[in-house]
Amino acid sequence: MQKITHREEEVLNILWNSSEPLAAGDILQASGHLSMRTIQQSLKSLLSKGLIRVERVCMKG
Repeated sequence: MQKITHREEEVLNILWNSSEPLAAGDILQASGHLSMRTIQQSLKSLLSKGLIRVERVCMKG
């Protein structure tokens, strides 16, 4: 079993509690306190560990 950081666990919990795929900006709004940089780093790490997958790529703005 791979170890995850506290921040990665926070991001995973937000993802697990959602009924649909989330973008980094959605996670930012849901967290209330994590920075975008932290979220992006956590997502990259979780992806490399095989704990999440990319559903689709979209640009918001």
